[in-house]
Amino acid sequence: MAMELSANELQTVQANAAVIWEERPVPCSRGLVYHRDGSGLVRLASPSAIGANCRRRCCCQDYPNADYLVEYGANIQIPDGGTVGPISLGLFIDGELDPSTVRTITPAAVQQLGNVSAAAIVSVPCICRCASISVRNVSDQAIEVVNANVVISFNGIRR
Repeated sequence: MAMELSANELQTVQANAAVIWEERPVPCSRGLVYHRDGSGLVRLASPSAIGANCRRRCCCQDYPNADYLVEYGANIQIPDGGTVGPISLGLFIDGELDPSTVRTITPAAVQQLGNVSAAAIVSVPCICRCASISVRNVSDQAIEVVNANVVISFNGIRR
């Protein structure tokens, strides 16, 4: 199972705000990834959330952790009127920044595009059933994002 979300049109993303995903070129075929068009939030579900039989025993025995590979990429720039300096995107998991996914560029001028990308394994424990992810601007100023995408691949169950 894999899913891709994209945002091909130029959008201004304020500091600490999420990239908004407008398109779903590859939808989730198993019901494990949830996204509302026009939102920056994506939910990843544990398979236990969609039908584990918990009447006989705890679902955590069958589905302890669901692992997803989350990869994002985008072209980013400082908007006209902004201040030249470092700009960054990062992956947030359940509202917290994963520091290993922060990618920074320092354009020489405003409106000069640069590309950033990162990947992380996101583990969804059975007991929680879901995790949320978003790609956010972690710069101290607004940035412009164009041709962004996030690819989410279900890697399977880790016991």
